[in-house]
Amino acid sequence: MDSWFTHTPLIQEVLRRGLHVIGMVKNDNKRYLVHGQRLNFKELYAAASRIDEKNRNILRQIRTELAPGIPVTVVFVRHRSKKNEWLVILSTDLTLSAPDIIRNYFGSYE
Repeated sequence: MDSWFTHTPLIQEVLRRGLHVIGMVKNDNKRYLVHGQRLNFKELYAAASRIDEKNRNILRQIRTELAPGIPVTVVFVRHRSKKNEWLVILSTDLTLSAPDIIRNYFGSYE
């Protein structure tokens, strides 16, 4: 889903119906819980692990939680037109790898 729709109440409803969410996330004032700390995007990026993949556009990933306790994987990808910026993709399906999350969202991201 697009970043307009990746809000906690909608994510909760989708999960309640037995489905998963993969969507881009707006860089707003949301906080993500990591080791008991509430982090913004910049802090989350710093805490995330670097990805050692063939695709250099996938920068980092981290397992975290949205309030109220929704576990998610967050993947940071290089912005296609602004190479010094990144985009954030969230997945509630914790079985997917970062490349799988990106493929499901973008189709491909080379």
